[in-house]
Amino acid sequence: MTTSTKDIRVLYMHGLESGINGVKVQKLKKSFNVHAVDMNIRWLASRQAYGWALVTVYVVVVSIFAWRLATFGGGWLAVVAAVLFLAGSIVLLEQLLRKLLRIFLNAAVSRQADAIASFKPDVVVGSSFGGAIAMLCIDRGLWHGPTLLLAPAFHKVCNLARMPLNFTMPPSVRMHIVHGTKDNTVPIDDSRLIANALRQVTLEEINDDHRLKSTTEGSLKRNVLSLLQRTS
Repeated sequence: MTTSTKDIRVLYMHGLESGINGVKVQKLKKSFNVHAVDMNIRWLASRQAYGWALVTVYVVVVSIFAWRLATFGGGWLAVVAAVLFLAGSIVLLEQLLRKLLRIFLNAAVSRQADAIASFKPDVVVGSSFGGAIAMLCIDRGLWHGPTLLLAPAFHKVCNLARMPLNFTMPPSVRMHIVHGTKDNTVPIDDSRLIANALRQVTLEEINDDHRLKSTTEGSLKRNVLSLLQRTS
């Protein structure tokens, strides 16, 4: 292991609503040589609400159209046709959104794979959405080193994108997960499932919510160094 923690290279994968200059990045930078790649995903969080609003407006418009058909002589057959059209359109829209999400996830994984190849980190730290990307990098053989995950959203992201949950990890990889017991965004049971399924994964449960505000510079430093010791 290097003699100075500032020589330890940490690749940080940020969450959905944070970025490369978030609080956790700043805490890590006090102890390590940290590199973070902006995955440009903050727009995704804001557009979730827009997407639901668009679907709602679409449903209302088609419903009004069906009502007018029934009222002005179109008959119930026309109403049934309008409802079937609405249902089919929603299914197609959902499939399109999931396909776009998978394309976006693959692009995020590719960007982090490039960072792994160029920065050559000693440790990868992933938070929430970034934790899911870190796990996808491991699953696809793009990263084989020690990994610290903070409330990883792997199950949630894969379920949204309709991607398989059969995560695989080489026996040599060491992973530590920190998850809050009060997390209402990503259930802690998801991390418990991962830890129970893989013997090289350790889980630290803390009294906190999804943002893990109680996570200090010292605890991050301790977890990173502990992972390196387990790997050496």
